[in-house]
Amino acid sequence: MLVLGFAGIRMTDGADLSCDLRGQIPEPQGNPLHDSLSPLGQVGAGWKERWHDEATKFP
Repeated sequence: MLVLGFAGIRMTDGADLSCDLRGQIPEPQGNPLHDSLSPLGQVGAGWKERWHDEATKFP
C-alpha cells in the first residue's frame, strides 16, 4: 500500500476542500507502463485529479 500525504488544507481554498471531499470517491489508477497492464489499485478521485494537475505543469 502506498499512502501520499500533503501538508495542510487551506479551509479558505475551494480547490483544497473539493480535493478532500472528492478524495473519498475511489477511482481506479491505471498502470503508467502500458494500458494493457492491470490497474495499480484505487486512489481518491480528488487526489488523482490534483496529482494530474501538478504533474502536467512541468514539461
